[in-house]
Amino acid sequence: MAIVCDLAIHEVGCRSLNEFISTIFGQQKLALLGIIASKAVFLSNDRFGNYVVQHAMLLGDKFVALYILRRLQGHFVQLSQVKGASNVVERCVESSRLGTCVVVTEILQTPSASYQLAQHPYGNYIIQVALKQLKKYQIETLYLHLVEALAPHFPRLQGNAGGRKILDLILSGFEIQHQGWPEF
Repeated sequence: MAIVCDLAIHEVGCRSLNEFISTIFGQQKLALLGIIASKAVFLSNDRFGNYVVQHAMLLGDKFVALYILRRLQGHFVQLSQVKGASNVVERCVESSRLGTCVVVTEILQTPSASYQLAQHPYGNYIIQVALKQLKKYQIETLYLHLVEALAPHFPRLQGNAGGRKILDLILSGFEIQHQGWPEF
Protein backbone atom coordinates (compact mmCIF):
# COMPACT_ATOMS: atom_id res chain seq x y z
CA MET A 1 0.00 0.00 0.00
CA ALA A 2 2.85 2.39 0.83
CA ILE A 3 4.48 1.72 -2.54
CA VAL A 4 1.28 2.71 -4.37
CA CYS A 5 1.08 5.97 -2.41
CA ASP A 6 4.77 6.67 -2.97
CA LEU A 7 4.29 6.23 -6.72
CA ALA A 8 1.09 8.28 -6.78
CA ILE A 9 2.66 11.32 -5.13
CA HIS A 10 5.71 11.35 -7.42
CA GLU A 11 5.63 13.43 -10.62
CA VAL A 12 6.63 10.58 -12.93
CA GLY A 13 5.21 7.89 -10.66
CA CYS A 14 1.66 9.22 -10.93
CA ARG A 15 1.78 9.08 -14.74
CA SER A 16 3.26 5.59 -14.67
CA LEU A 17 0.67 4.41 -12.16
CA ASN A 18 -2.16 5.81 -14.29
CA GLU A 19 -0.78 4.05 -17.38
CA PHE A 20 -0.45 0.82 -15.42
CA ILE A 21 -4.04 1.09 -14.14
CA SER A 22 -5.23 1.50 -17.72
CA THR A 23 -3.45 -1.65 -18.91
CA ILE A 24 -4.14 -4.21 -16.18
CA PHE A 25 -7.38 -6.19 -15.80
CA GLY A 26 -9.32 -8.32 -13.37
CA GLN A 27 -8.65 -8.75 -9.69
CA GLN A 28 -5.26 -7.03 -9.81
CA LYS A 29 -6.84 -3.89 -11.20
CA LEU A 30 -9.63 -3.95 -8.61
CA ALA A 31 -7.13 -4.49 -5.81
CA LEU A 32 -5.00 -1.55 -6.97
CA LEU A 33 -8.05 0.69 -7.36
CA GLY A 34 -9.16 -0.37 -3.88
CA ILE A 35 -5.84 0.79 -2.44
CA ILE A 36 -6.11 4.10 -4.27
CA ALA A 37 -9.69 4.57 -3.08
CA SER A 38 -8.73 3.78 0.52
CA LYS A 39 -6.14 6.59 0.41
CA ALA A 40 -8.35 9.00 -1.55
CA VAL A 41 -8.26 11.84 1.01
CA PHE A 42 -4.47 11.76 1.28
CA LEU A 43 -3.93 11.42 -2.47
CA SER A 44 -6.50 14.09 -3.35
CA ASN A 45 -4.58 16.63 -1.27
CA ASP A 46 -1.33 15.88 -3.10
CA ARG A 47 -0.34 17.83 -6.22
CA PHE A 48 0.37 14.60 -8.13
CA GLY A 49 -1.74 12.09 -6.22
CA ASN A 50 -4.94 13.89 -7.15
CA TYR A 51 -4.37 12.87 -10.77
CA VAL A 52 -4.39 9.21 -9.76
CA VAL A 53 -7.69 9.61 -7.88
CA GLN A 54 -9.19 11.48 -10.85
CA HIS A 55 -8.04 8.73 -13.20
CA ALA A 56 -9.61 6.08 -10.97
CA MET A 57 -12.90 8.05 -10.99
CA LEU A 58 -12.86 8.33 -14.78
CA LEU A 59 -12.40 4.61 -15.46
CA GLY A 60 -16.13 4.07 -15.36
CA ASP A 61 -16.21 1.46 -12.60
CA LYS A 62 -19.22 2.51 -10.52
CA PHE A 63 -18.09 0.57 -7.45
CA VAL A 64 -14.66 2.22 -7.40
CA ALA A 65 -16.24 5.65 -7.92
CA LEU A 66 -18.69 4.95 -5.08
CA TYR A 67 -15.87 3.81 -2.78
CA ILE A 68 -13.88 6.98 -3.52
CA LEU A 69 -16.99 9.08 -3.01
CA ARG A 70 -17.61 7.47 0.40
CA ARG A 71 -13.97 7.91 1.46
CA LEU A 72 -14.06 11.61 0.56
CA GLN A 73 -17.35 12.27 2.33
CA GLY A 74 -16.90 14.89 5.03
CA HIS A 75 -13.95 16.43 3.15
CA PHE A 76 -15.62 17.94 0.07
CA VAL A 77 -15.71 21.55 1.27
CA GLN A 78 -12.05 21.51 2.34
CA LEU A 79 -10.94 19.69 -0.83
CA SER A 80 -12.86 22.15 -2.99
CA GLN A 81 -10.50 24.89 -1.85
CA VAL A 82 -7.26 23.11 -2.77
CA LYS A 83 -5.86 23.43 -6.30
CA GLY A 84 -5.60 19.78 -7.37
CA ALA A 85 -8.12 18.40 -4.91
CA SER A 86 -10.88 20.60 -6.30
CA ASN A 87 -10.55 18.66 -9.57
CA VAL A 88 -11.22 15.44 -7.66
CA VAL A 89 -14.38 16.97 -6.17
CA GLU A 90 -15.46 18.00 -9.68
CA ARG A 91 -15.04 14.36 -10.80
CA CYS A 92 -17.16 13.25 -7.84
CA VAL A 93 -19.94 15.66 -8.84
CA GLU A 94 -19.71 14.59 -12.48
CA SER A 95 -19.43 10.86 -11.72
CA SER A 96 -23.13 10.20 -11.15
CA ARG A 97 -26.43 11.49 -9.86
CA LEU A 98 -25.48 10.13 -6.44
CA GLY A 99 -22.10 11.89 -6.57
CA THR A 100 -23.84 15.17 -7.35
CA CYS A 101 -26.31 14.74 -4.49
CA VAL A 102 -23.68 13.72 -1.93
CA VAL A 103 -21.35 16.64 -2.66
CA VAL A 104 -24.12 19.26 -2.87
CA THR A 105 -25.77 17.98 0.32
CA GLU A 106 -22.46 18.26 2.18
CA ILE A 107 -21.97 21.80 0.90
CA LEU A 108 -25.48 22.76 2.00
CA GLN A 109 -25.03 21.19 5.44
CA THR A 110 -21.80 23.10 6.08
CA PRO A 111 -22.62 26.62 7.33
CA SER A 112 -21.74 29.32 4.77
CA ALA A 113 -19.89 26.80 2.56
CA SER A 114 -21.90 27.61 -0.56
CA TYR A 115 -20.93 31.29 -0.47
CA GLN A 116 -17.39 30.52 0.67
CA LEU A 117 -16.92 28.21 -2.31
CA ALA A 118 -18.73 30.50 -4.74
CA GLN A 119 -16.19 33.25 -4.15
CA HIS A 120 -13.15 30.97 -3.92
CA PRO A 121 -10.75 30.71 -6.91
CA TYR A 122 -11.13 26.89 -7.03
CA GLY A 123 -14.36 26.36 -5.14
CA ASN A 124 -16.42 28.40 -7.57
CA TYR A 125 -15.86 25.70 -10.19
CA ILE A 126 -17.43 23.15 -7.83
CA ILE A 127 -20.54 25.33 -7.49
CA GLN A 128 -20.69 25.80 -11.27
CA VAL A 129 -20.39 22.06 -11.96
CA ALA A 130 -22.92 21.30 -9.22
CA LEU A 131 -25.48 23.68 -10.73
CA LYS A 132 -24.95 22.14 -14.18
CA GLN A 133 -25.24 18.57 -12.91
CA LEU A 134 -28.31 19.33 -10.78
CA LYS A 135 -29.93 20.73 -13.89
CA LYS A 136 -28.77 17.78 -16.04
CA TYR A 137 -30.16 15.24 -13.57
CA GLN A 138 -33.26 17.40 -12.97
CA ILE A 139 -32.73 17.49 -9.21
CA GLU A 140 -34.80 20.62 -8.72
CA THR A 141 -35.08 20.48 -4.91
CA LEU A 142 -31.30 20.48 -4.30
CA TYR A 143 -30.88 23.04 -7.06
CA LEU A 144 -33.34 25.35 -5.31
CA HIS A 145 -31.67 24.83 -1.93
CA LEU A 146 -28.28 25.70 -3.39
CA VAL A 147 -29.64 28.79 -5.12
CA GLU A 148 -31.44 29.86 -1.94
CA ALA A 149 -28.21 29.47 0.05
CA LEU A 150 -26.44 31.71 -2.46
CA ALA A 151 -29.28 34.23 -2.90
CA PRO A 152 -28.34 36.58 -0.03
CA HIS A 153 -24.87 36.87 -1.57
CA PHE A 154 -25.86 37.62 -5.18
CA PRO A 155 -24.68 41.26 -5.07
CA ARG A 156 -21.25 40.26 -3.72
CA LEU A 157 -20.89 37.44 -6.22
CA GLN A 158 -21.02 39.95 -9.04
CA GLY A 159 -17.65 41.23 -7.84
CA ASN A 160 -15.60 38.34 -9.24
CA ALA A 161 -15.53 36.34 -12.46
CA GLY A 162 -16.42 33.02 -10.84
CA GLY A 163 -19.35 34.58 -9.02
CA ARG A 164 -20.65 36.13 -12.23
CA LYS A 165 -20.48 32.74 -13.98
CA ILE A 166 -22.46 31.20 -11.12
CA LEU A 167 -25.09 33.93 -11.40
CA ASP A 168 -25.32 33.35 -15.16
CA LEU A 169 -25.86 29.64 -14.57
CA ILE A 170 -28.57 30.38 -12.03
CA LEU A 171 -30.33 32.74 -14.41
CA SER A 172 -30.32 30.05 -17.10
CA GLY A 173 -31.34 27.31 -14.62
CA PHE A 174 -34.67 25.69 -13.93
CA GLU A 175 -37.79 27.67 -14.71
CA ILE A 176 -38.24 28.73 -11.10
CA GLN A 177 -39.82 31.60 -9.27
CA HIS A 178 -37.31 34.21 -8.13
CA GLN A 179 -39.62 35.63 -5.47
CA GLY A 180 -37.80 37.22 -2.57
CA TRP A 181 -34.38 37.02 -4.19
CA PRO A 182 -32.42 40.24 -4.29
CA GLU A 183 -32.05 41.86 -7.67
CA PHE A 184 -28.58 41.86 -9.17
